[in-house]
Amino acid sequence: MSWYDPAWKFRASVSLDNTAGSASATDWSLTIPESWDHFWDNTLANGYDAVITDQSGRTKLAFERQTWTHANQAGVLRTNDHSLSTTNMCHAFLYYGNSSASVDPVGSVSISSAITGEIELANPRSARPMIICRPERPGRTAPTPQISKASTETIHVWWDLAGALQGRRTESNAHRLLEEIRNVKITVYDGASQQAAMVSATKTRIVNGRFVKTQLTAGSSGTDYTPRLTVETTENRILDFRALLQVRDVNED
Repeated sequence: MSWYDPAWKFRASVSLDNTAGSASATDWSLTIPESWDHFWDNTLANGYDAVITDQSGRTKLAFERQTWTHANQAGVLRTNDHSLSTTNMCHAFLYYGNSSASVDPVGSVSISSAITGEIELANPRSARPMIICRPERPGRTAPTPQISKASTETIHVWWDLAGALQGRRTESNAHRLLEEIRNVKITVYDGASQQAAMVSATKTRIVNGRFVKTQLTAGSSGTDYTPRLTVETTENRILDFRALLQVRDVNED
């Protein structure tokens, strides 16, 4: 693990909504966003450099181009029998940007009840609130990161995992990446009571292999909650990160 091939300049995370708990061998479809100019400006017209890998970042999946019209910035890729964790938001990669790709990487796949893959176009580097994921200091009884919202507000909370994922001592395929995100799950607690209504699990997105975007809503004013992000990595580690969410409505009378 991790980078597919040094000839490929770019990659993007694909978020796979398996939160409904479908079978582990899963088919999925990815509609490449028309407004994703960076992809279309850096991809060959024939699409030969658009390659899908699993969550490891290195293992190419069997896939096909269901549709592809480069001039119109329209393309749909489909893959089958990808082993995914159930009830989680899972992860794959789309590589692109190899101007020398001369062999068509696609084949023909059989698709049934495909779930949907998503590419997140928002820039996490300018997003707020951003939670830097790191271990809590010994003796802490409440999470260090603190965020707030109104009870009627829906917010995106971003989690930066860069400091939590393991890297390589030396480069492989011109990169020091090692550990990738396999899947993630977001939950919110009020004490020991899980608050399912505050989580939009299907809106969770994995971005650039290191960021996770989560969506939180509702809650009771005056109550403190604990959002919890659980991450399974390709090195078979389970990582848990928490924040303190204060729901406060402003009295404007």
